[in-house]
Amino acid sequence: MADCILTYQSRHPELADKFARHDLFAPEFIRSCLNRLQLGNPQQMIDLADPAKNLKFVGTLENPIAEFRPEAMRHESKEAGT
Repeated sequence: MADCILTYQSRHPELADKFARHDLFAPEFIRSCLNRLQLGNPQQMIDLADPAKNLKFVGTLENPIAEFRPEAMRHESKEAGT
């Protein structure tokens, strides 16, 4: 998976700002509980005008591809303080 992501990113340098904003190689992610969301309102899972406000988050998940983070990204995140 990491190879596919890196290949795609290298083929689309014009999207670098989006790749940085949505870091697929982050060490962990916030866990979104989609089942809890559906149980809370089975008629309509999300508000289509503002889908993020309805998400339920609990804890974090380790990212299994974080170890494949490119060296350049490691240096950038250290410089940014993360």
